[in-house]
Amino acid sequence: MDETTRMLELLNASFPRLATMDPLDGRAAADERIRPATNLDDVAATDDGVVDAGTHGIPIRTYHPRERRPDAPTTVYAHGGGFLHGSIAGHDGFCRRWARATGATVVSVDYRLAPEAGPGAARDDVIAAAVRPRLRRVRPSRARGCRGCSAPSGHARLDDPAS
Repeated sequence: MDETTRMLELLNASFPRLATMDPLDGRAAADERIRPATNLDDVAATDDGVVDAGTHGIPIRTYHPRERRPDAPTTVYAHGGGFLHGSIAGHDGFCRRWARATGATVVSVDYRLAPEAGPGAARDDVIAAAVRPRLRRVRPSRARGCRGCSAPSGHARLDDPAS
């Protein structure tokens, strides 16, 4: 058995069996595993904000790298969790590392989760955060990239002509 396979088996063995749980209980079990980021110094600053999406607010956290690359596009990050769980807090350390390693501003989106939010809500929240006017002012001449470890990042197409 190779090292990667062993690591994945260990991770799977210690992770709650979410598929066998009520969705909200599964979210609580996954959220209990969140640990605070230990790499706070990877970025110069963070700003928490809320994007006004008309009918609701979308929490975001913006990570400002210590050394911004002039050609780096802003990265819009959609956390993992299969639409059911996950948060800005759960991916805080990763977003800090991404900003440090790429020299790009990173905007992490705390999209609405199932089962409370219906189909498409997560995608819509990521797009709303990506095309909001404040983000356009961050790097108006650069394309924005949508990244993440969950489906909303793959479903969010940033080809809106207004963006």
